[in-house]
Amino acid sequence: MTRPDDIAGLQALVAAEHAAVFGIAAMGGRLAGLDPRSPGVGDLRLQFDVHRSRRDAWTAALVARNAAAPPSAAAYVLPPLGSAEGTLAAAAALEGRMAAAYAAALSQLGDPTLRTQVTAALTDVARQQYALGTFAGQPPATAAPPLPGG
Repeated sequence: MTRPDDIAGLQALVAAEHAAVFGIAAMGGRLAGLDPRSPGVGDLRLQFDVHRSRRDAWTAALVARNAAAPPSAAAYVLPPLGSAEGTLAAAAALEGRMAAAYAAALSQLGDPTLRTQVTAALTDVARQQYALGTFAGQPPATAAPPLPGG
């Protein structure tokens, strides 16, 4: 039997991933003129694919539980992107919001398989927040806060 908290947690993750895909697409467009080997550009492109895959996986998990996935909004509010460093800092902040979304979902989910998958995603977005923050020029000690319990 599917717990209501599992459904709510998954729906929150789909909504958060919709926002991440939108944000990273806009940020990637801002960095499109840079050399693909520039620090952070490849990471941002990879994260776009990762967030789309996760959004689709969480949507599939909802469908498997006979629950509806929330639709994407027409648009999302983004911070001013400015320079390449500013854009990478915004991307790091977006990954920080994703880490918070994954931590919140983890506190709701009861399904052990979902908890394992969400823990892996939380670890990944925290790692990406750190990497993108350092590419944006943030000091390594403050590029990402410690994970809960860390």
